[in-house]
Amino acid sequence: MYEVFASFTVDSRMSTRGRVAKSERLFRQLNDRIREVSEALLGAGERVEFICECAHEGCLDKIKLTRTEFAEVRGDATWFFVTPGHEREDVEVVVERRDGYVIVSKPWLS
Repeated sequence: MYEVFASFTVDSRMSTRGRVAKSERLFRQLNDRIREVSEALLGAGERVEFICECAHEGCLDKIKLTRTEFAEVRGDATWFFVTPGHEREDVEVVVERRDGYVIVSKPWLS
C-alpha cells in the first residue's frame, strides 16, 4: 500500500490546481486500494473508512462510505469525496452534499 506514497512529491512552483490534482490523485489511489482490501474483509453493505480526497495539505480525515457510495463517486472521473468544509471553490464545484461527506467535481479533469 505504501508504494502509492513513494512517487509523491510536490514542487512549490506548481500552480494551486497542479498541487490539488497531484494530492487528490494520491488519495484516490490510496482509497482505491482501501476499497480492494475491504472487499475481502467486509460485507457488501458495511461502511469502509476512506481518506478525504480534499486539497488541504496534510488532511487525513476519514470518511465512511459503503462500497456502493464509493462506486457512485468513482462513476465520474472528475468526482471526489471530501469532508464537509474542505471544498475548494477556487478549483472545484460542489456536486452534492451528503451525510458525512461532500462530492466535488474538477471539471478541468474531463
